[in-house]
Amino acid sequence: MNGMKATQRIVEACVGMGRHQPHQLLAWLVADVLAGFGLRRADAAPPDMRQWLADASGEYARAVVGRPFEDVLGEVYQTLASRGHRGHLGQFFTPSAITEFMNRMIAPASLPDPEPGRLLRMCEPACGSGAQVLAFLRTIVEAKGGAALRHWSITAIDLDHLCADMCATQVLANLCMGQVDLGELLVYRGNALGRHEDLGVVVHATTRNQTPDVVLPALHPSRLHALRRAVGVATPKEADQQGGPAPVQAATVPTPRVPARQVRREATAPAVESPEVDLFAD
Repeated sequence: MNGMKATQRIVEACVGMGRHQPHQLLAWLVADVLAGFGLRRADAAPPDMRQWLADASGEYARAVVGRPFEDVLGEVYQTLASRGHRGHLGQFFTPSAITEFMNRMIAPASLPDPEPGRLLRMCEPACGSGAQVLAFLRTIVEAKGGAALRHWSITAIDLDHLCADMCATQVLANLCMGQVDLGELLVYRGNALGRHEDLGVVVHATTRNQTPDVVLPALHPSRLHALRRAVGVATPKEADQQGGPAPVQAATVPTPRVPARQVRREATAPAVESPEVDLFAD
């Protein structure tokens, strides 16, 4: 109940500050939480908003504690949209009841155990505010305990910058508040069906002591190849072999506590010549 009240107070705080648009306030709140994880944004709030941010961030922390692994920010976003403050892309997020049902279908019996030295992988190519990712993490925790998250790598992508930031914020906040570790978290901004050159990295976070053969750089060619395969788009080489353009299919989901010092951003792809690795083969 306290979590629901805190969520409502976030909405009221965004609506009640008359001199700024509610979605701008929500974006500043998200940027402020990410800054707490060492991920500073160029579009941070002006100095005179510090007290508002402190109060709103406190409410968000209380909401996460009261509603672990629930899509708090997505609900705030949708509530603001329902009051006429819709974002420019006009998104409609998946209701929590549906994400809950989808994840119950695959747990607990069908969740695999990892091979030694490997991470199990989940990809959400249209993550929105992270509802599906959060529900998936909650399913793992309930089925196998919080320690099981150390064996998972989560990749999430969204075209909308605020949505991608909300997804990263919510996953990091829940891992931190729940004091659990995630093997790897990688969130991109961009179009999962578009050019990989246009992808930007919101966050790439890992647990300690992950080796390079398990955790590749965020823009490593093998990652981008695996991502393209996961969303049903042929690579250029495959398209040539098929004698036509790369086909586009429906994107589906195939089937930390993360220390702040382990959180990193990667702006450019390294010039690496290496064999391709199927990251989603598990």
